[in-house]
Amino acid sequence: MRELELEQRRIQLERQRRPQEHPRHWKHHRKGGMVPFVLVCFVVHILVAVWVYKDIRERNSGSGIWIVIALLTGLFGVLAYAIVRLGDTRQTKS
Repeated sequence: MRELELEQRRIQLERQRRPQEHPRHWKHHRKGGMVPFVLVCFVVHILVAVWVYKDIRERNSGSGIWIVIALLTGLFGVLAYAIVRLGDTRQTKS
């Protein structure tokens, strides 16, 4: 009986010494879940800035500040550019 108590106490002390581990699914999620998301966001920011640049060049209007806004804010900046562009009555070249 005494040996069983000693073994249980040893197991308790060993658990206290070990740092708490997260479940396996947390490690897997944390490991590679964020990299693809950040990469997609980066690509989207670049693509919307290119679209704004091309649109400004085609229309011969606007300024480079819209490109910076598109790079910094992504889709929100492009949405603002599109709203401002709707108010412009000039047409693009066909």
